[in-house]
Amino acid sequence: MNKKNLIISILIIVDLILIGGAYMLGTKMKKTSSTVEPATLVEGVKASAVVEITNEGFKPATLSINKGTLVTFVNKDAGQHRVSSNPHPTHTNLSGFDSTNLNNEDTYFFVFSKIGTYNYHDELNPLQFKGTVIVK
Repeated sequence: MNKKNLIISILIIVDLILIGGAYMLGTKMKKTSSTVEPATLVEGVKASAVVEITNEGFKPATLSINKGTLVTFVNKDAGQHRVSSNPHPTHTNLSGFDSTNLNNEDTYFFVFSKIGTYNYHDELNPLQFKGTVIVK
C-alpha cells in the first residue's frame, strides 16, 4: 500500500470513530450494539447505574446515586414505555430528562449532573409507573 492510500485509510477509520463517538455522547441514546460502556465515553461521568422497566414498574423504584452518575433505563417489558421527568405532562422538574418511546430492550441514558431529588414517570402509563432518583 502506498503512503497516500495508507493516509486515506487512516482518515476514514478516524472519521468512523469520531462519528460513532459523537453519537454515543448524546444525552438521549437508543439501543446500541457497542460493547463499550457509555460511561467511559462521556467526560465527567463518575459511575453508572441501571433501572429496568418491567410490566410491574421501575426497578429499583428509588435510586440513590452520586452527582455525575450515568443512569441507563432498559425496557425489559414487551410493551412500550417512555421515561419522563415530573410533573406530568410538562416534564419541567429536570430539563432534558425525557426519552423517546422505548420498545423491548431499548435503552435511554441520562447523566444526573445536579444534586437533588428527581421524580419521574412513564409517560405512557403516568399513574401506574413512577420512580425517584436521589442525587447526592
